[in-house]
Amino acid sequence: MKVFMLIVSLGISYVFSENIEFIYKKSILSDLISEEKFFALILKENALNDQCQIKLKEYCKNLEDMNLNPKNLHYLLKKPCEEMKIKETCDNLKSKIKQTCTTYEKVFESIIKESFLRQQSCLLEDNCMFLEGACPMEFRQKCNKLRERCRKKKQNEITEKILLRILSKNLKNKETCEKVINEKCLLLVEESNELMEFCLNSSDRCQKLINMMNTQCSNLESDISFLFTHNDTLKTQCSSLLEKCYFYEANCDDNIQTNCEKLKKKCEKQTKYTLLNLTFNPIKNIALMEKIGKEELFGDEIRKPKIKDTIDLLILITNSSLKECKTRLNKCYEFCNLLPQLKYLYDNITKEMSKNKEEICTTLKSKLKLRCNAFKLKLADLSLSNTTKDYEEAALLGWFEQFTTLDDRLCANLESRCFYLQKPCNSENIKLDNACSNAKLACLKMRVFRKEYQLLETNLRGKLHNLTIKSSLKTCVNELFNLCKKETNIKKPVLINLCLQPWDTCKELANDIEKQSKRLRNDLDQKRDFPDKEDCKKLKEKCEVLGHDSKTNDLPCFTLKGRCDHLENAKELEEILLEEKVENLGNLDICIKKVSEKCNKWSKKKRTRFIFSCIQLVTTCQIITRDIKSKCSVLERNIDIEDVLDQVKSDDADIKGPTCDLWEPYCDKFMLSCEKLVRNNGKNGKCKELKESCEPYRRIQEQEMKLMYELRGGLNSENKCKSTLNEHCLHWDKTKNDTFKNFCNNNTDTKNNTTKNELCKKLLKHVKERCTKLLAKLNGMATEIEENVKIVEKLNEAAKKALKNTNLILTSSKQKTDPNINNATLILAYN
Repeated sequence: MKVFMLIVSLGISYVFSENIEFIYKKSILSDLISEEKFFALILKENALNDQCQIKLKEYCKNLEDMNLNPKNLHYLLKKPCEEMKIKETCDNLKSKIKQTCTTYEKVFESIIKESFLRQQSCLLEDNCMFLEGACPMEFRQKCNKLRERCRKKKQNEITEKILLRILSKNLKNKETCEKVINEKCLLLVEESNELMEFCLNSSDRCQKLINMMNTQCSNLESDISFLFTHNDTLKTQCSSLLEKCYFYEANCDDNIQTNCEKLKKKCEKQTKYTLLNLTFNPIKNIALMEKIGKEELFGDEIRKPKIKDTIDLLILITNSSLKECKTRLNKCYEFCNLLPQLKYLYDNITKEMSKNKEEICTTLKSKLKLRCNAFKLKLADLSLSNTTKDYEEAALLGWFEQFTTLDDRLCANLESRCFYLQKPCNSENIKLDNACSNAKLACLKMRVFRKEYQLLETNLRGKLHNLTIKSSLKTCVNELFNLCKKETNIKKPVLINLCLQPWDTCKELANDIEKQSKRLRNDLDQKRDFPDKEDCKKLKEKCEVLGHDSKTNDLPCFTLKGRCDHLENAKELEEILLEEKVENLGNLDICIKKVSEKCNKWSKKKRTRFIFSCIQLVTTCQIITRDIKSKCSVLERNIDIEDVLDQVKSDDADIKGPTCDLWEPYCDKFMLSCEKLVRNNGKNGKCKELKESCEPYRRIQEQEMKLMYELRGGLNSENKCKSTLNEHCLHWDKTKNDTFKNFCNNNTDTKNNTTKNELCKKLLKHVKERCTKLLAKLNGMATEIEENVKIVEKLNEAAKKALKNTNLILTSSKQKTDPNINNATLILAYN
């Protein structure tokens, strides 16, 4: 409680200092930053030693050399840089910074001791970035511990969200959860270290998840109730609450589900809400994390580690109790037996560890030590540890001593190794705490800086090269200064630091561009000759962005563009062949034959749209056949994963209909080229089975389409539809026309009226869908016609100019030509 009150008091003092802002409106950086934080960020350890005046004078001189006005950066610079009161500034700083360091150190120490970490406590992390360059080692240690606790809290919250979203329809009760938990875990474990730990080590996993879900349901209920009584918060809260409804309401009670429906209607009136982009493509590999909106929700907070081997998983299962290896492995049979790294250790009859595999547990300790030693050596090579001795802790590095040169892949690996090894290695007296703390902090710094670098690099594009030339550096510095001006009242310490040192920042950004270019070169060397669609999208974008300031990849980027153009061209050709129902397109010889026929026809008609694909015929067909085979496999696998065959056999039209509508067109498209989808091991293939199950639904749908045609002109409202349908039914009854008998009945009871109401709703929905598609198609055609007209007008204009020039040339030589040529001029001019 004391800590909470101290945080509140710090917040209050922060708010009261807001009055300063009205005095200096033109400052780029937030005027709410205290003097001691501001100068601690610029001078770091020099703020407290005899270098203070020298370094502050140097800083002011740099501003002057770049023609930057100090007070435009911050009002606190006016005193030392313009009024030359450098000594006075430095004398006042020492006591203020020391006092601030002591105050925050006490706050951080209290927070670290708390069993439950509050969200407000993590907001104080920014103070570490401002102050730790000037504060003593004890302050730095507290900051590192606070960051680690906040990081762990965030990771645990993300892990909880992922689990609840993945199991969003299976947490109503324990029995439902137990049926799917192992299957879902198997898909999740490779996504993050925390998910692997939960699936391997958590006892009574389902009960934990149900408890988490109950908490979320309770929170959702109170949040919606609050929203209903505070309409002014609708615009800001609708999206987040509708998102929670989407993922959680199926596991909550009926009252919450009702409230979620009310919320949807209320939010529709107030604001536009688009759910996460969860559109599903049956011929694309299902990425479970994409289905819960990983990128939109968590950004780069989740990093996929490398696949773990048997020893890694055994270390995690034992949780530093190596002697319990066999016991814990036996307890984990139901799930661990599904993992390829562990399944070979079990006797499936006894459902326990095989006796002839027990040696792996007895040798686990020695293997662990080897990994600990190798990892400590790796950390030392990366300058994250200053010792390789087992019993020695590494020196703790502060924020400003860390490099930002690590990349995402390396960080994912380092953080994962620390997650698996830090605790077990310490229990074997191989000290990794500080080295792992350094690694985590370095990776955090890399990610924080990368976000700010991307922001600045995007806006400074084309100005981050040749900075050894003074004029180029000055241009970059001035541009950066203007950019910082636009981002008024900046509060983020990292961005503040970058804006305060624009000459260094420009060099850092240029250096970062070169590093990115080297990484791009490595990626291009691996993928440019045979890129897939995703490679083309990512690498072409990087080539375009980095090409403004680095020319090192011009040639490989040019090669990539050619390969990607060919790939796109081949994919378009593939679509044409599929639409024409070409059989066995997965066969290379048949593909070459069919594409050759197409190319010969196009060549005679002087059509050049597919000239790249025709010139490189064999490569084109290799792309097409590889793509067809891949899509066939993915389609078959996705039908299994999504339980499609069960859904199309359902008696519930609301389940069967949409499933048939989504999957059947893909089956129709690929069955002619995918033998296994038609016939597999003497049985009906997946698509054959699906089409047979969808046939009754399809017959009814075809009848509905015919009925729509019969009722044309009467489908603009439900009442009009019902009256038109009744009129037609009477007519068909009189004329003994039984075509639509199932839609018409002579009786007029309530049940029949209900059926007709439902039918009319369905028909109106069909009409609306068709109208929307038709409008989109007409708009597309109109746009295409407009573009073609413009092209023709340009060609016509160019032809007129060419003709005029030709006429002038021929006319100018009139005296030198005979009459026949003059006649030719007239004919040419006329034509």
